[in-house]
Amino acid sequence: MSENSHDTKGNRRVRVFLSFVLCVLIVLFSLSVCFKSVFTNASYMEEKLTSFSYVNSYREDVTAFASDCFVKNGIPDDNLENVITQDKAQELAEVYINSILKVKVGITEDTVNQSVDSLRSDIDNEIKQQIKNTDYVYNGNTSRDISEKIADYASERLNIPYASYLETIANIGSVAGAVASVTLAVFGIILAVIIYFVGARRYRSVRAIGISFMSAGFFDLFLSLIVIIISRMKNVDIFPLYLRQAFMSYVYGSVGAVALAGGILLLVSLVFITFVWKMKRDEK
Repeated sequence: MSENSHDTKGNRRVRVFLSFVLCVLIVLFSLSVCFKSVFTNASYMEEKLTSFSYVNSYREDVTAFASDCFVKNGIPDDNLENVITQDKAQELAEVYINSILKVKVGITEDTVNQSVDSLRSDIDNEIKQQIKNTDYVYNGNTSRDISEKIADYASERLNIPYASYLETIANIGSVAGAVASVTLAVFGIILAVIIYFVGARRYRSVRAIGISFMSAGFFDLFLSLIVIIISRMKNVDIFPLYLRQAFMSYVYGSVGAVALAGGILLLVSLVFITFVWKMKRDEK
């Protein structure tokens, strides 16, 4: 009996259609996993917004502003680097983002205000010390006026546009990603089982499933490439610059997760191809 008598044209058409549907489900599953684990992961957002490069650039920005305020008021700024320290900037960045994302328990808006007030107090003490130690003429503004101006600037530069939505996105996105992942996984497994029993030639069904994984893998890689190309061609208008760099780092990390998912899917497809080769050899 010929091979085609066991695997009709209708079976092949059904198999191709179901394989396409399975490919779509696999793509959606991989994206939902990335959505939960990276895109809307509060810890991942916090990591990008408290990284050394972000905090260091933020510190340099605030220090430059403070230096300008000092110089305009005839106050030496030689010691500002020891007042607005990396640790102090790190603390400010961490308490601010955690007051929004709630990654760490117990950090609220009051905690942010306390950290900003601590910076203001340090700057106020520095101004008084510089005036005491030098013969610079103090031209009118009180030390508190200057320190509050600098502290307000430091607080303002921490602000993230639409920050109030970040916690909502993280919470809803995590739940939605988990539900979608489980649902798509269940339907994908059911569909794969159905494909396996379509027709008499099992290796063809396994091959169709493998092709679904391979197509999904290539789609994820292609999608990652497209996003990278678009991001390179179009500038995102986010200021200050270090906030934009943190955002782009977040985007590239998310794209990298999708690309990694695509690579894993391709590896899975190779496993199916190996099984197909073995099954086809055993049938002959």
